[in-house]
Amino acid sequence: MSHPIEEKNNSKNSTFTLSTIEIRKNVSLDIIVTEQQIIPITYREIQFMVKDTIWKHSLEELLEALN
Repeated sequence: MSHPIEEKNNSKNSTFTLSTIEIRKNVSLDIIVTEQQIIPITYREIQFMVKDTIWKHSLEELLEALN
Protein backbone atom coordinates (compact mmCIF):
# COMPACT_ATOMS: atom_id res chain seq x y z
CA MET A 1 0.00 0.00 0.00
CA SER A 2 1.36 3.45 -0.90
CA HIS A 3 0.44 6.83 0.46
CA PRO A 4 1.48 10.19 -0.96
CA ILE A 5 3.43 12.28 1.51
CA GLU A 6 3.48 16.02 1.06
CA GLU A 7 6.13 18.00 2.87
CA LYS A 8 5.36 21.69 3.16
CA ASN A 9 8.45 23.72 3.82
CA ASN A 10 8.76 27.38 2.92
CA SER A 11 12.53 27.43 3.30
CA LYS A 12 14.56 28.18 0.18
CA ASN A 13 17.15 25.64 1.33
CA SER A 14 14.61 22.89 1.85
CA THR A 15 15.84 19.33 1.55
CA PHE A 16 12.31 17.93 1.54
CA THR A 17 10.79 16.50 -1.58
CA LEU A 18 7.35 15.28 -2.48
CA SER A 19 7.24 11.54 -2.76
CA THR A 20 5.15 8.44 -2.40
CA ILE A 21 6.16 5.97 0.24
CA GLU A 22 5.21 2.37 0.70
CA ILE A 23 3.76 1.45 4.08
CA ARG A 24 5.27 -1.82 5.19
CA LYS A 25 4.21 -4.15 7.96
CA ASN A 26 6.48 -6.24 10.19
CA VAL A 27 9.54 -4.05 9.71
CA SER A 28 12.06 -4.15 12.52
CA LEU A 29 14.03 -1.23 13.89
CA ASP A 30 17.23 -2.97 12.78
CA ILE A 31 16.00 -3.03 9.18
CA ILE A 32 15.08 0.66 9.30
CA VAL A 33 18.46 1.59 10.80
CA THR A 34 20.27 -0.40 8.10
CA GLU A 35 18.21 1.02 5.24
CA GLN A 36 18.53 4.61 6.41
CA GLN A 37 22.21 4.21 7.27
CA ILE A 38 21.63 5.67 10.71
CA ILE A 39 24.78 6.15 12.75
CA PRO A 40 23.99 6.21 16.46
CA ILE A 41 25.50 8.92 18.63
CA THR A 42 26.10 8.64 22.36
CA TYR A 43 25.05 11.12 24.99
CA ARG A 44 28.75 11.69 25.77
CA GLU A 45 29.32 12.70 22.11
CA ILE A 46 26.41 15.14 22.27
CA GLN A 47 27.78 16.62 25.49
CA PHE A 48 31.17 17.15 23.83
CA MET A 49 29.60 18.77 20.76
CA VAL A 50 27.61 21.32 22.79
CA LYS A 51 30.01 21.95 25.67
CA ASP A 52 30.91 25.46 24.46
CA THR A 53 27.37 26.43 23.43
CA ILE A 54 25.93 29.52 25.06
CA TRP A 55 22.24 28.97 25.61
CA LYS A 56 19.73 31.82 25.50
CA HIS A 57 17.44 30.09 27.99
CA SER A 58 17.91 27.78 30.94
CA LEU A 59 16.68 24.20 30.90
CA GLU A 60 13.97 25.19 33.37
CA GLU A 61 12.72 27.94 31.02
CA LEU A 62 12.67 25.55 28.06
CA LEU A 63 10.76 22.93 30.05
CA GLU A 64 8.32 25.55 31.30
CA ALA A 65 7.64 26.60 27.71
CA LEU A 66 6.42 23.06 27.01
CA ASN A 67 3.68 23.32 29.63
